[in-house]
Amino acid sequence: MATEYESQETQTSGWGIFQDGLNAWKAQTFTPTITHYITSVKLYLYKVGSPTGNVNITIRATASGLPTGSDLASGTVATADVGVDYAWYEASFSASCLLSANIKYAVVVNVPGAPNTDNKIVWGNAADVYSGGSYCHSSDGSTWTAQTLYDFCFQDWGDPAFAPKVWIM
Repeated sequence: MATEYESQETQTSGWGIFQDGLNAWKAQTFTPTITHYITSVKLYLYKVGSPTGNVNITIRATASGLPTGSDLASGTVATADVGVDYAWYEASFSASCLLSANIKYAVVVNVPGAPNTDNKIVWGNAADVYSGGSYCHSSDGSTWTAQTLYDFCFQDWGDPAFAPKVWIM
Protein backbone atom coordinates (compact mmCIF):
# COMPACT_ATOMS: atom_id res chain seq x y z
CA MET A 1 0.00 0.00 0.00
CA ALA A 2 1.46 3.34 -1.07
CA THR A 3 2.39 6.04 1.42
CA GLU A 4 2.23 9.79 0.90
CA TYR A 5 5.70 11.26 1.42
CA GLU A 6 5.98 14.90 0.30
CA SER A 7 3.12 17.26 -0.48
CA GLN A 8 1.94 20.82 -0.84
CA GLU A 9 -1.85 20.90 -0.66
CA THR A 10 -2.67 24.59 -0.15
CA GLN A 11 -4.39 26.16 -3.17
CA THR A 12 -5.23 29.84 -3.56
CA SER A 13 -4.80 30.29 -7.33
CA GLY A 14 -3.66 28.38 -10.40
CA TRP A 15 -1.44 28.63 -13.47
CA GLY A 16 -2.44 27.44 -16.92
CA ILE A 17 -0.40 24.92 -18.89
CA PHE A 18 -0.76 25.36 -22.65
CA GLN A 19 1.52 25.47 -25.69
CA ASP A 20 2.34 29.17 -25.68
CA GLY A 21 5.88 30.16 -24.76
CA LEU A 22 6.60 30.04 -21.02
CA ASN A 23 3.28 28.32 -20.29
CA ALA A 24 4.22 25.14 -22.18
CA TRP A 25 6.04 23.39 -19.31
CA LYS A 26 5.57 23.74 -15.55
CA ALA A 27 7.37 22.03 -12.69
CA GLN A 28 7.42 21.86 -8.91
CA THR A 29 10.69 20.98 -7.23
CA PHE A 30 10.55 19.04 -3.98
CA THR A 31 12.94 17.55 -1.44
CA PRO A 32 12.05 14.18 0.11
CA THR A 33 12.81 13.89 3.82
CA ILE A 34 12.76 10.08 3.60
CA THR A 35 14.43 7.89 0.95
CA HIS A 36 11.68 6.00 -0.91
CA TYR A 37 10.49 4.65 -4.24
CA ILE A 38 8.10 7.09 -5.91
CA THR A 39 5.27 5.19 -7.62
CA SER A 40 2.81 8.00 -8.44
CA VAL A 41 2.12 11.71 -8.16
CA LYS A 42 -1.20 13.41 -7.55
CA LEU A 43 -1.75 16.94 -8.88
CA TYR A 44 -4.57 19.41 -8.15
CA LEU A 45 -5.94 20.24 -11.61
CA TYR A 46 -8.91 21.40 -13.65
CA LYS A 47 -9.42 22.06 -17.35
CA VAL A 48 -10.65 24.96 -19.42
CA GLY A 49 -12.21 24.24 -22.82
CA SER A 50 -11.27 21.02 -24.60
CA PRO A 51 -7.57 20.17 -24.36
CA THR A 52 -6.80 16.80 -25.95
CA GLY A 53 -4.43 13.91 -25.31
CA ASN A 54 -2.65 13.56 -21.99
CA VAL A 55 -1.23 15.55 -19.16
CA ASN A 56 2.35 14.22 -19.22
CA ILE A 57 3.87 14.01 -15.74
CA THR A 58 7.49 13.06 -15.09
CA ILE A 59 10.08 13.08 -12.33
CA ARG A 60 13.48 14.60 -13.05
CA ALA A 61 16.65 15.33 -11.15
CA THR A 62 17.58 18.97 -10.55
CA ALA A 63 20.71 21.08 -10.89
CA SER A 64 20.89 24.45 -9.15
CA GLY A 65 17.25 23.91 -8.12
CA LEU A 66 15.96 23.50 -11.70
CA PRO A 67 14.75 20.38 -13.56
CA THR A 68 17.45 18.74 -15.65
CA GLY A 69 18.27 15.58 -17.55
CA SER A 70 16.05 12.77 -18.72
CA ASP A 71 12.90 11.53 -17.04
CA LEU A 72 13.43 9.24 -14.05
CA ALA A 73 9.77 8.15 -14.04
CA SER A 74 6.76 9.03 -16.18
CA GLY A 75 3.00 8.74 -16.19
CA THR A 76 -0.07 10.42 -17.64
CA VAL A 77 -3.54 11.65 -16.86
CA ALA A 78 -5.98 11.76 -19.78
CA THR A 79 -7.23 15.32 -20.35
CA ALA A 80 -10.69 13.80 -20.96
CA ASP A 81 -10.67 12.62 -17.31
CA VAL A 82 -9.89 16.08 -15.90
CA GLY A 83 -12.99 17.96 -14.78
CA VAL A 84 -13.90 21.63 -14.85
CA ASP A 85 -13.47 22.01 -11.07
CA TYR A 86 -10.30 21.45 -9.05
CA ALA A 87 -9.70 17.85 -8.00
CA TRP A 88 -6.74 15.55 -7.33
CA TYR A 89 -5.61 13.45 -10.32
CA GLU A 90 -3.11 10.61 -10.02
CA ALA A 91 -0.44 9.66 -12.53
CA SER A 92 0.91 6.20 -11.77
CA PHE A 93 4.43 5.61 -13.03
CA SER A 94 5.18 2.66 -15.30
CA ALA A 95 8.31 2.04 -13.21
CA SER A 96 9.13 3.44 -9.79
CA CYS A 97 12.40 5.20 -9.09
CA LEU A 98 14.38 5.65 -5.91
CA LEU A 99 14.37 9.16 -4.46
CA SER A 100 17.07 9.92 -1.92
CA ALA A 101 16.37 11.94 1.19
CA ASN A 102 17.50 15.58 1.16
CA ILE A 103 18.05 15.60 -2.63
CA LYS A 104 15.88 17.93 -4.72
CA TYR A 105 13.77 16.49 -7.57
CA ALA A 106 11.14 17.95 -9.88
CA VAL A 107 7.60 17.01 -10.90
CA VAL A 108 7.49 18.16 -14.55
CA VAL A 109 4.20 18.70 -16.44
CA ASN A 110 3.48 19.28 -20.13
CA VAL A 111 0.19 19.13 -22.06
CA PRO A 112 0.90 18.95 -25.83
CA GLY A 113 -2.85 18.94 -26.64
CA ALA A 114 -3.53 22.23 -24.83
CA PRO A 115 -3.02 24.82 -27.58
CA ASN A 116 -4.05 28.10 -25.93
CA THR A 117 -5.70 29.90 -23.02
CA ASP A 118 -9.14 28.71 -24.20
CA ASN A 119 -8.06 25.03 -24.08
CA LYS A 120 -5.68 24.36 -21.20
CA ILE A 121 -5.03 22.54 -17.95
CA VAL A 122 -4.78 24.64 -14.78
CA TRP A 123 -2.51 23.47 -11.93
CA GLY A 124 -3.42 24.81 -8.48
CA ASN A 125 -0.83 26.71 -6.52
CA ALA A 126 -0.30 29.01 -3.55
CA ALA A 127 2.18 31.67 -2.49
CA ASP A 128 5.45 30.11 -1.23
CA VAL A 129 4.08 27.58 1.26
CA TYR A 130 6.43 24.63 0.59
CA SER A 131 9.98 25.09 1.88
CA GLY A 132 11.46 22.09 0.01
CA GLY A 133 11.17 23.49 -3.52
CA SER A 134 9.49 25.95 -5.87
CA TYR A 135 7.48 26.46 -9.02
CA CYS A 136 9.44 26.51 -12.31
CA HIS A 137 8.47 27.18 -15.94
CA SER A 138 9.97 26.52 -19.36
CA SER A 139 9.09 27.10 -23.00
CA ASP A 140 10.96 24.00 -24.23
CA GLY A 141 11.30 21.57 -21.31
CA SER A 142 15.07 22.01 -21.05
CA THR A 143 15.74 25.67 -20.11
CA TRP A 144 14.02 26.44 -16.81
CA THR A 145 13.34 29.50 -14.66
CA ALA A 146 12.36 29.26 -10.97
CA GLN A 147 9.56 31.35 -9.53
CA THR A 148 10.31 31.06 -5.82
CA LEU A 149 7.21 33.01 -4.77
CA TYR A 150 4.82 30.13 -5.63
CA ASP A 151 4.40 26.39 -5.14
CA PHE A 152 2.16 24.02 -7.09
CA CYS A 153 -0.12 21.54 -5.32
CA PHE A 154 1.29 18.01 -5.44
CA GLN A 155 1.44 14.75 -3.53
CA ASP A 156 4.37 12.32 -3.79
CA TRP A 157 3.23 8.70 -3.27
CA GLY A 158 5.45 5.64 -3.01
CA ASP A 159 6.87 2.69 -1.15
CA PRO A 160 9.59 2.38 1.48
CA ALA A 161 13.12 2.05 0.17
CA PHE A 162 13.91 -0.77 2.54
CA ALA A 163 11.36 -3.37 3.48
CA PRO A 164 11.27 -4.22 7.17
CA LYS A 165 12.76 -7.58 8.11
CA VAL A 166 10.42 -10.22 9.39
CA TRP A 167 11.97 -12.64 11.80
CA ILE A 168 10.44 -16.09 12.01
CA MET A 169 11.27 -18.05 15.11
